[in-house]
Amino acid sequence: MNTHARHDSPASADLRAVAEDVDLLLELDARNHDDGRSPEPVRGTGTVLGMPYDLRRPTAERLKATWWDPASEKVLVPRAVGAGWAVNFGALAVKLGVIEPDAEDVPFAATPDAAFRAAAVGPAVLAAAVLAHYAVRGRSLPETLPNHWNLVGEVDGTVSRPVAAVIDIVTATTGAGLALCGGLSTSHGGRRAGLLASGTAAAAAAAMTTVGRVAAQGRAPWFGPSFLTGLGAAVGTSLLGLARAGRRAEQCRDLG
Repeated sequence: MNTHARHDSPASADLRAVAEDVDLLLELDARNHDDGRSPEPVRGTGTVLGMPYDLRRPTAERLKATWWDPASEKVLVPRAVGAGWAVNFGALAVKLGVIEPDAEDVPFAATPDAAFRAAAVGPAVLAAAVLAHYAVRGRSLPETLPNHWNLVGEVDGTVSRPVAAVIDIVTATTGAGLALCGGLSTSHGGRRAGLLASGTAAAAAAAMTTVGRVAAQGRAPWFGPSFLTGLGAAVGTSLLGLARAGRRAEQCRDLG
């Protein structure tokens, strides 16, 4: 019987030691989560009087993860920037039965380019409507226009007509530009969805503010709820359309 002693090279021994260290770190991390200990806080985030805040620079990926996470059961989640909560439209869509939590392997990864480009049309239309409003009706508007409403719908802040026009037009066109970047980008789907959702939110907010400056000049308790509902509907519909397009693309790919 011929036997040979096994001798590992120094490189093999080093690689095996590194692998063992990695396994140990993964095991310790799993134990930390299993025993209920919270992960280390992220710099720039936290809570004040129970309200979450995030002071980090916003990114398209974080916005997407905040607004669309169907795998999570939480409908209200901490905002991606600022203080307070945002709606997780992915979880809301699951609860409404519109999609399934595992509808996509990775959200928006399979969404085709045509769907992203189509989603950029909505913000562009809203921006065009804001521009047309001030171009056609600008001179006939009052010299001062509402700029802020309190919780009961009363105007508690005004600006001059030119300032209102600049605010609304710049916000709307910026939103359309962000959406266009998302529609034409060659980046991964998550970032494109974040850009489109951000652009849609900005353009929709500008369009509804433009309407409110004319229609809600007195006491208008309906304006606040209408604004939030319209904003949520615009962002949620945009993301839902992208997600469903991605789901259809995945199904076609799986079926061959």
